[in-house]
Amino acid sequence: MAVREGDRFSTASAGSLMLRSASKAPRRARRWLGGQVRVRRPPRARGAVPQEQTLRGGPSMSLWFRQLKRVAAAVALLALPAVAGAQVTTGSLAGTVTSEKGEPIPGATITVLNTRSGIRTTGTTRSNGRYILSGLEPGGPYRISARAIGFRPEVREGVAVKLGETVDVSFRLPEAPVQLEEIVTVSDPLQETFNPSRQGAQSVQSDSVIRRLPTLDRDLTDFAKLTPQVALRDGGGNGTEGLVALGQNNRFNTLQIDGSTVNDRFGLGRSGFAGGQAEGRPIGLLSVKEVQILLSPYDVRQGRFTGALLNTITKSGTNKVAVDAFFQYRGQDLAGPPLDATSFDNSQFGLAVGGPIVRDRIHFFLSGEARRATRPAAGPYLGSTDPAPIFTQAAVDSLYSVGASRYGLTPEQIGNADLVNNDRPVTNLTGRLDFSLSETNRLVLRYNYNYATNDIFSRSSTGTIDLSTYGYFFKSQNHSVAGQLYSNFKGGASNELLVSAGITRDKRTPNVFLPAIIVQNFPPTSGTGTYNYRFGSEQFSQGNELDQNLYELTDNFSFNAGDHRITVGTSNEYFDVRNLFAQSSYGVWQFDNLNDFRNGVVENYTVSAPLSENFPVNFRTGQLGFYVADAWSPSRRLSLNFGVRADIPYWLDQPVYAPEVIADFGPQEIPSGQFLISPRAGFNWDLQGTGMTQMRGGVGLFAGTPAYVWYSNFFQQSGTGLGILTCGVGTGRPSPAAPATFDAANPVLACGDGTTIAPGATLGEVNIVEPGTKYPQVLRANLALDRRLPNNFVLTFEGTYTKGINDIVTVNRNLAGPTGTDANGRVLYGTLNPNGTTTTNYFNLTRYGPSNSAGVLELRNANSSYSWSGTVQLQKVFSKGLAGSVAYTYSEAYDAQSFTSSRGTSNWRFGRVNAGRDDEFGRTRSSFDRPHRILANATYTFPWTRWSTDISISYIGQSGQPYTLSATGSGGRGDLNRDGWNGNDPIYIPRNALDPNEITFVAQGSTTALAQAQLFESYIASEPCLAKQRGRIMERNSCRNPWQTFIDLSVRQTLPFGMNRVTLEAGIFNLANLIDSDWGKVKTVDGAEFYAPTALQVPSTGGVVNGREAFQLTNNVNRADRFISNTSPGNSWQIQFGARYSY
Repeated sequence: MAVREGDRFSTASAGSLMLRSASKAPRRARRWLGGQVRVRRPPRARGAVPQEQTLRGGPSMSLWFRQLKRVAAAVALLALPAVAGAQVTTGSLAGTVTSEKGEPIPGATITVLNTRSGIRTTGTTRSNGRYILSGLEPGGPYRISARAIGFRPEVREGVAVKLGETVDVSFRLPEAPVQLEEIVTVSDPLQETFNPSRQGAQSVQSDSVIRRLPTLDRDLTDFAKLTPQVALRDGGGNGTEGLVALGQNNRFNTLQIDGSTVNDRFGLGRSGFAGGQAEGRPIGLLSVKEVQILLSPYDVRQGRFTGALLNTITKSGTNKVAVDAFFQYRGQDLAGPPLDATSFDNSQFGLAVGGPIVRDRIHFFLSGEARRATRPAAGPYLGSTDPAPIFTQAAVDSLYSVGASRYGLTPEQIGNADLVNNDRPVTNLTGRLDFSLSETNRLVLRYNYNYATNDIFSRSSTGTIDLSTYGYFFKSQNHSVAGQLYSNFKGGASNELLVSAGITRDKRTPNVFLPAIIVQNFPPTSGTGTYNYRFGSEQFSQGNELDQNLYELTDNFSFNAGDHRITVGTSNEYFDVRNLFAQSSYGVWQFDNLNDFRNGVVENYTVSAPLSENFPVNFRTGQLGFYVADAWSPSRRLSLNFGVRADIPYWLDQPVYAPEVIADFGPQEIPSGQFLISPRAGFNWDLQGTGMTQMRGGVGLFAGTPAYVWYSNFFQQSGTGLGILTCGVGTGRPSPAAPATFDAANPVLACGDGTTIAPGATLGEVNIVEPGTKYPQVLRANLALDRRLPNNFVLTFEGTYTKGINDIVTVNRNLAGPTGTDANGRVLYGTLNPNGTTTTNYFNLTRYGPSNSAGVLELRNANSSYSWSGTVQLQKVFSKGLAGSVAYTYSEAYDAQSFTSSRGTSNWRFGRVNAGRDDEFGRTRSSFDRPHRILANATYTFPWTRWSTDISISYIGQSGQPYTLSATGSGGRGDLNRDGWNGNDPIYIPRNALDPNEITFVAQGSTTALAQAQLFESYIASEPCLAKQRGRIMERNSCRNPWQTFIDLSVRQTLPFGMNRVTLEAGIFNLANLIDSDWGKVKTVDGAEFYAPTALQVPSTGGVVNGREAFQLTNNVNRADRFISNTSPGNSWQIQFGARYSY
């Protein structure tokens, strides 16, 4: 279906599309900006009856309940396989009951009592004296008793059951012809570390740690980052960049709550959690009992991740009514600059209540938390000092003047360069019911709700400056519900059943209803180079909604076979997505300079419109799997675990490609039904048989899930989904003239030569997948030694190794092939024009467009990546008032391409800043590489006992993010390898920057060519990572931003409050910045998280000398400070006060 100029399309439900005439613009404006929308699906054939649906800006409760009705159908679909992989949500107790002579005692009764809830579980020993009780709620404390006729009973007190682990509790009963009083012993405080089921790399953060260690925003990330092998991706100081585990992509982590997945499976948010795009929290900390971070679990029930698995267990009610309430506050008067000069306010509060409904049988737990917060946007603004702005009010006024006189724009539509405050409220609700159906059956029901909204706006310190309208508002809602049934049977057999559903609704709305407008080449207030302004609707917020439905069914059955514990089970996932992503649908107008903006001379123009009814994107997918595992202890000292797992991704929908795409690149289909086989083996060996020293480790394969947004591109950019038209420089099509007024409701849909968006003619960007491409999979191994030291200290040495089996990479099939190499060895894909622009050798420029807005991007597998790490850690379990840990990790991570974006174009452009062939995948340092990491935290409780006082401190130091210096230029100039994109080509580092035969500079304003050459020579000489690469093209990610330091401190004092108690708390976050204003800041080349900051630019005039590019320095190089920070709140010290009431 062709889209004519003046037509428009609506946001609609799955697969719906409707064209409207230009006369109905006001209604269209309301439709794009939210509210109720009534849409009609166009008939597939003439005479078909249209269907009507209603779509609202956010999901109502009735919509949510209607979605839950589909769980039954999803469960029926998911239950097809007999056996599959599963999550782990409980812990187990196992051991042997023997006489004092070491002879097994069959038929002994084992009773396990949760002393908090009164829930009791019983079992008996087998003929070999062994027992195992599974499906126990993590935590406790538990009281375990062993009784047998003719023997004196024995009891263990204070036993803690850990998530996913089997705690060894064995008994040695003395003979007693007459029943005597039971023997009571206290559990080992180091049982968490020294137990046979601990084999892989992991860490566990208990409720005690969560209560005591400092946390600014009460986020799970604050505790996951306490794992030595897990680094912060943060490159901008805002604390929302996600977690990098063992050098893997932060989107390859998985979060579970009580075993049910609450990931952002689609993968738009960097945190990877549901609600992450709006900086929401998947769950409030009041509800969290324990967080386990697993990196290499050799239990094959754990799967669907190649980074880290975060397993979170919620609290449950007990036999005593308990109330927990808190309030925390911080604001501009409790913060360092520049926060102290802004409207900065953050309050957090919550309430949790738990208790019995029927003692020992039914318990409830309810909690709610909220955050009401306003914080300044990151980046410079008029009047800021760190960093100082390179822009002026006079330049903004010039935009106001031209905008009003030429286009009728008001200053409110253009925006300002002042400080912008972002609101980011969050609400979390959790409810849980626990039923003790009998001594062998336990049922848990849980509901979790997360609602978050967020104003998202920030500014770069260099390059492109966004005015206040060029931001967007994000809203996210997530509901999840789960039911779990745990059963123990005679003979030690057990079963765990989990059914869950998660529903997420996200909507992204631009700040103003205008096209995006870019005006380039303003002179900075200092230094060299130029900068650009952007205002209007943010390009990728122009029609952006996401609906996700995730359903899971899991069942595990375990039984004993002699000395072996065999486990089989089923776990299946069904995922349903609707995604509206109408990028550039309001239009994107780019002007080379202010005069061109005044005269309506357009450099480049981009616009999009649907090509058929296959837009918006709708697809259904999921994963099945099979596994079998064997846990075997051939002796008391050695525990072995073997298993094999097969994950089977399936696709119920396939993208519909244009016939031209199929003719050019062959039939296109997302691979479905592939088997990803993952064998694993782990061990734990008590070296001396005394529990003082253990060696543990294993090796296995781990298959994960990609961010489905990468696969949604196959539906979105298929030649029948969204068509993108680009006109102007480098496209072969002239730009249209600028309109008299900018009308987002009726964008210009043709280039200056009349080229329009039409099926088969101008398809724009197309995303395809190479046949046989598989989901991510890695080989991982670890080996560790734990040594028990006096006073409950533990010393650990641990090494891990990860090798990519199925890496995900992308190439541009619209590049026809290399045309040669330049004098420095750079592979070229086109030629340089006399004006500094380039002509790329495309497969089909007319059909698929230029690389700078389109291309044919093919997803493939490679196996280039690998990483390794070595960790030494000293931990102290709480005793004599002190608990803590200190660790150092050295690691290296290499890959061919680092996917840091949701868009295929961005991942191809920036995932591999490349000087070689586009279709070759040699490994270099990964963008997720953080070689050095130091972690320390400690809590000390003072020795008085009546009203406790404790102090906690946390230190994290890590290497900065890697980067590659690149080249840029206006109008597509600076494309050093001629592939149609600038900003992604590593620069050549001359042996002598003063030698014009190696590199040529041209004057920039009052800065001469010689002065720039001298500055560049000094820059290279002062940076060791550059100096050692003289005479070569810079290697990807071979330089690194400065060391990052995060220090937080908190103090708590408990006081009487009536018959109960209240705890007052004060926390200092970014303590280093409080001590010295230059410390504690995340600094980068350009003040943001960007892996290819520009160093050189090709000017629009004089940019070619003797057939080669001639350069000017960008402000990133010609600046007094080599590295700069932005105004993110994380770069300033903050003090937070709070109070907590417990009953």
